Amino acid sequence: MVMMSTPTEEPLEDLLPAYALGALDPAERAAVEARLAADPEARRLLAEYETVAAGLAFAVPARPVPAGLQDDLRRRLAARRGETAPRPASPRRATTLLRLISAAAALLIVAVGLIVALRTGGALPPAQVYATLEAEGDSLRFPLVAGEVSATVYGELIADRSGRRAVIAVSALPPLTADQIFQLWVRRRDGEVRSGGLFQPAPEGMTYVSVPLREDESLDVLLSVGVSLEPAGGSPYADRPTGPRVFAVPIDRDT
Repeated sequence: MVMMSTPTEEPLEDLLPAYALGALDPAERAAVEARLAADPEARRLLAEYETVAAGLAFAVPARPVPAGLQDDLRRRLAARRGETAPRPASPRRATTLLRLISAAAALLIVAVGLIVALRTGGALPPAQVYATLEAEGDSLRFPLVAGEVSATVYGELIADRSGRRAVIAVSALPPLTADQIFQLWVRRRDGEVRSGGLFQPAPEGMTYVSVPLREDESLDVLLSVGVSLEPAGGSPYADRPTGPRVFAVPIDRDT
């Protein structure tokens, strides 16, 4: 367990969540950053907190924070604390309480936004959709077939049993130059081909790309999904690529 003495004598693991939310005072923040610079394990823990926070924050569209929300939470929690614990808090406990209230307020804002997004159909990031589908256990999986650009590309397309939600997870994509971009293509069984959008690879690890299905579509109507290497603005044609194929995903639900 990573421990660290700070101006408030609190261990590092108690300060990292508040640090990730920007809820530390300057002295505490400086102490945490000093330890982060020298401790790989501390950086690993912080990365886990930041990953969770970022996933929640980007799961919903940005929404303005209601004016006075944090002050109102502080007043309410202070009043409740006064009912159950009439003894005055020490300066250290008061500082800790305010920091935790601030962190709780930030998480509350994110949570409310997430609930609203789920109720209104807000889109989740592809990585979260992939994780959800993978956890379901009975998801459909289709392997990627590398194209002409690189033989090392690998990954899969994963979808729910209805074929209405689908995400591609791909690794070892070739690096792009400043004038290049990847473009997703959807090919239907009736012969229609359309662009699924442009994307760049993730800085590291897997790249997740949602398959854009129309409201009346499922994987059953698709013949394949593929990605081409295109100029920075994408193919000049909406119905066909102009660059080499990076990979393809044949869709066959009978195999």
